[in-house]
Amino acid sequence: MHVFSTEPRTSPLTNVFELMDHVIKDRLKDLKLEEVSGNIKIVIKTEIPQGAGLGSSAAFGAVLSGCLCQAVTSLTNSEALSVEKFNELVWSYTNVFECMQHGKPSGCDAAVII
Repeated sequence: MHVFSTEPRTSPLTNVFELMDHVIKDRLKDLKLEEVSGNIKIVIKTEIPQGAGLGSSAAFGAVLSGCLCQAVTSLTNSEALSVEKFNELVWSYTNVFECMQHGKPSGCDAAVII
């Protein structure tokens, strides 16, 4: 498990790549695999205003985490996650992303999103 600083980063894009790395490595570790081959293309289109207090970072973190969990499962031909396990992972990864974005978030946005 990676250890993240409680200080928010200056670049949201850096946080996105860190989250992607974290989710993929964590899922591979759970599957007892070292790497995955294949391509993942991520396209994000949103109209959620950034910095408006509407939980956009939690929503983005949850969507990205969920997509990556599904992609790793598919690319490794692994057994599908149960709904409970999937939600648990996405909530956990969303909280990691929220910590990267905000330092010490309340956890409310992640809880509401999931």
